[in-house]
Amino acid sequence: DNLDNPRAVEAWHAMNTWVTDLIDMSGGVFRQLIGDLYRKNKLIEGKMVLRGERVDLSRIRANLLNVIAVADHISPPCQSESIMTKVSSKDQLLLKVKGGHIGMMAGSGAQKFTWPHIEEWLIARSD
Repeated sequence: DNLDNPRAVEAWHAMNTWVTDLIDMSGGVFRQLIGDLYRKNKLIEGKMVLRGERVDLSRIRANLLNVIAVADHISPPCQSESIMTKVSSKDQLLLKVKGGHIGMMAGSGAQKFTWPHIEEWLIARSD
């Protein structure tokens, strides 16, 4: 449909490059990550261990901007929101935007509806 539209073709190439630019990972590591993070929810439950040390989200005190997509089927909003109560950040903002997992940042409306909010948040906290 959009083969004669240079902007659409450029956008497709950019998205395709991003989607296919993966980090090599062994099957065992992938299975463990999926099991620990998705099935067992170890990070949020306070049971995630990295390099022999338990990950303690409450030690996070940095400013936190959590951008979530209301139609995200990979990281559903209910999961993405839960970190807000686990960290110790005093300055935190939960920004809910339209779109799905990829569309919220790279979709046709991202420049108009997502990125300006992120930019505003970052500028307010820049030196």
